[in-house]
Amino acid sequence: MNAASSTMSTKKKSTGKKYCCVPGCSHTSDKIGPDGIKFILHRIPMSEKKAHIKKLWIQRLKNVRANLIVNDSTRVCSAHFDGPFTHESIPTIFPSKPMKKAQWMTWSEYKHSNTFKVLIGVTPSGMVTFISRLWGGNVSDRHIVQHDEFLPKLSKGDVIMANKGFTVEDLLPANVGLNMPPRVSTKKQMSHLEFFKTNSIASARIVVEMKMEQIKNYNILNSRLPISEAHLSEQMIFICAAFTNLLPPLLK
Repeated sequence: MNAASSTMSTKKKSTGKKYCCVPGCSHTSDKIGPDGIKFILHRIPMSEKKAHIKKLWIQRLKNVRANLIVNDSTRVCSAHFDGPFTHESIPTIFPSKPMKKAQWMTWSEYKHSNTFKVLIGVTPSGMVTFISRLWGGNVSDRHIVQHDEFLPKLSKGDVIMANKGFTVEDLLPANVGLNMPPRVSTKKQMSHLEFFKTNSIASARIVVEMKMEQIKNYNILNSRLPISEAHLSEQMIFICAAFTNLLPPLLK
């Protein structure tokens, strides 16, 4: 069985596009404001000389986003600064209300929007055999594996294929294997064993990606879901995934 996670949003980040980290703000580096001027995405001051400014930035941001993780890609758009931006500027303009719990739980930093996440099990032949409950986009893949009904369905001798970031090896039963691309240093050439293992995994991965593409081809999963229909989301993903099992097999 191959494990793959997906979301009900398929919006992809464009190369070079920057996103504002303030919850509820949809401004990006290529978005134009009402005045016809593009929003500017400012980086949090990282130099030691501006440590006091950095501290104030983080304090202000954590008032509206408690789980903020600051890194080199963290940006705040110009809409959150009062007056012209200077090296001493601090973000002060934020939503009057903090993000609600439901919004925070479904917030996906990767998609930069509110999403649902689902764990889908696919066999090497391309058949969907497991669909988890829907989880908020803020939940990790590991959490879903640990708290859904995936692990009890594994049998002795099963092997799970997953991405390198799918850190669940310690959660699997002793008689269940985990197959993922080997971590090979860029400073040395792959061994014959590593090459054939990677090639085998890549072949199986293609089937998984084809299956995920089949599921995402249903337009109902590609559009924004009104909050009034959120309670139907689990049925939507279940039916769409089930329909793909009625399509011609991916492998003959």
